Amino acid sequence: MAKIEIRLYGQETVPPPRHESATLSPLPQVADLLAPVSASSSFLGLSTGHLDQYEPIHAEYLSRLGDLDLARERLQNMTQEHESLLVEQESRSRVGMELHLNLKTFLENLPAREAALRGEITEIELDVERLKSQCLEAGINLDEVSDGSG
Repeated sequence: MAKIEIRLYGQETVPPPRHESATLSPLPQVADLLAPVSASSSFLGLSTGHLDQYEPIHAEYLSRLGDLDLARERLQNMTQEHESLLVEQESRSRVGMELHLNLKTFLENLPAREAALRGEITEIELDVERLKSQCLEAGINLDEVSDGSG
C-alpha cells in the first residue's frame, strides 16, 4: 500500500504525531478537513486552478461548456428516471398495485421539469455560441486542446 501511495502522491512522508485519541478513530480529524488546499487542486485532488491561464472570455466559454455538459447530464438522468418510473408504474398496475403517492406526484411533475431543463440547455447553448463567436473574434484558438499544464 505504501508503494502505491508513493506512486500516487510522491515521496513518502511521515505523518505528524497525533495525540492518542485521534489514532483510535478511522474518521478524518477536524485538522485534516481544515488543512489548506492549494488553488490548483480540489477536494478530490483534481485540477481546478488553471482557468486563470486563459483570457477571461475564453475561461467563461470553457466554464459555460462545462455548465452545458452538466445540464445535459442532468437531463439524461431525469429521462432515465422518468422511463424507470413508467416501467415500475406499468409493472405495478399489472398486479393491481399503484405507485406510492409521492412517486406518482413526482412522475406527474417530471415533464414540466424536463421542459424547464431543456429550456435551460437551450439558453446555455446560445450563450456558448455567443462566447465562441467572441473568442474567435478575439483571435482565440478554440481548437487547441490544453491540459492546463501550461
